[in-house]
Amino acid sequence: MSIKSLLKPAILIFLIALFLILTNIPHLVAYFKTPEGMNFFGTNGGFPDANTYFAKMLEGEEGKWLYENRFTSEEHKGAFVNTFYISLGHFAEWFNVSLAAIFHIARIAFGIALCLAIYFLSSLFFKKFAWRMVVLVLSLLPLGFGWILRLAGSDLNLPDVYLGEGNSFLSLILYPHFTAAVALMIVTFIAIIRLLTNKNTWLWAVIGGLSGFGIALIHPYPIIVIWLTIALIPIISIVKFKHFSFQNLTKLGIVALIPAPLIIYQFYVFRFQEVFKDWA
Repeated sequence: MSIKSLLKPAILIFLIALFLILTNIPHLVAYFKTPEGMNFFGTNGGFPDANTYFAKMLEGEEGKWLYENRFTSEEHKGAFVNTFYISLGHFAEWFNVSLAAIFHIARIAFGIALCLAIYFLSSLFFKKFAWRMVVLVLSLLPLGFGWILRLAGSDLNLPDVYLGEGNSFLSLILYPHFTAAVALMIVTFIAIIRLLTNKNTWLWAVIGGLSGFGIALIHPYPIIVIWLTIALIPIISIVKFKHFSFQNLTKLGIVALIPAPLIIYQFYVFRFQEVFKDWA
């Protein structure tokens, strides 16, 4: 294997590692700057949401799979929601590590998954490695202007400096469920592109459906975007090309239907179970 053949993977690994280092600095600074007599909570930023995520992990660490809202004294049955953080709690128990440790392990692991998903999606559109790197960098950088206001001393908060869902960079810093959901969303779109552009691609339909199911377990809102995309594809194809194959329609149906039961269940929980309804 030549040095030239190793150069591209090395550049990709270096770039991903660079972003991971940058997005871990805030947590490391908070940890090492914790005043004497005080304990570092485990994450730097995202309060009070982060507290609720650790509470969910605690339930998993205690052996629960059905989520109970412990921020209320009202009695209620647990529900199969918030599964992502409950699962992390189980992993913390199985491997005998702290909740903070498993939180950051997941944040880094799914951060890597997001970077790789972006790269592989870009490879469907760009043959040149350099352009794939441009896509990756632009996708991971916070591209708003809020940082300029911060440097100027302004107290005005723009979404790019506080909204974790708003850009990949903040997602890499804050929460693993953001990066996990977006990575799976990208995998779903890769699967849709593959099943539409290649023959005998039923496997991609299943992959797309399973990744959609994973999204529903983690952060179900992106499913709406996926379903809208799936609905628009045949409409646009018929309008532009005057046809759309039944086979492709069936494949798209598989992608849409696999996560549907879980979405319906979650809708029922948050619509008809009083404690979860009031919380939502």
